[in-house]
Amino acid sequence: MRDSSVVTNPASSTAGAPGYDYFDLSASLRVSDRFELRGGVNNLTDKAPPIIGGTAGVTNNGVYYVVGRTLFLAFKARL
Repeated sequence: MRDSSVVTNPASSTAGAPGYDYFDLSASLRVSDRFELRGGVNNLTDKAPPIIGGTAGVTNNGVYYVVGRTLFLAFKARL
């Protein structure tokens, strides 16, 4: 993705955001007609976002997932 400064200044040399992949995994299990269990992992490999602008620890929070690995579990019951 190109940096937004290119819109107002086509000669801008500000680096854009590089392509980046995360691996998420999720599954669901219908226990019965009334109950369902869901769970998963976001950012399974706990991959850190890329450095933007050459400064360690600085990235684009609006583009990259900065939280790290997260787990989730949900239970659904129909009445």
